[in-house]
Amino acid sequence: MTHISEQEWSHAGTLFPKQFQNIPSRQISGGNSAESCLENYLNVEAQRSRYQSKCFVLVVELVSSFFEVSVESLQGRTRGVAPICQARQVCMYLLHTSLSISYPEIGQLFRRDRTTISHACMVVEDLRDDCDLDRNLTKLESILETIRSLHGGHGGHGGLENSALGEVQ
Repeated sequence: MTHISEQEWSHAGTLFPKQFQNIPSRQISGGNSAESCLENYLNVEAQRSRYQSKCFVLVVELVSSFFEVSVESLQGRTRGVAPICQARQVCMYLLHTSLSISYPEIGQLFRRDRTTISHACMVVEDLRDDCDLDRNLTKLESILETIRSLHGGHGGHGGLENSALGEVQ
């Protein structure tokens, strides 16, 4: 069993203060110790975080290439000019609609509030009335779906854990 650091243990206490108060030795259902359950939770969270980071890199690089804007500008903290802003909104939209990542999780990746992500998704959805943009979005969605299917994914994490981007252990 991996040892859980004091920092991780205290972090869990802030997330679940009542559940994790003074329970390192307490047994919970199924004979598992609280520390074992916390370890499992932290492992799942770490894997989800790695998955989201890989999706973020994949989508940002794909959109960067497709819209001919730099990766740095898509990841930037400022709004930028209209083409960069629109490309960033497309990234957010694709992460949410094609890869099922939540608004708050996308917000963490872009260092923005979840309401900004929600707004971006609504803007892109409205922009789909433009035939050219809709055609481009359909191409990008198709590329992402192809990548997911090549790696055995049909939802959730989409099989990207073991993709060419590197294995998640």
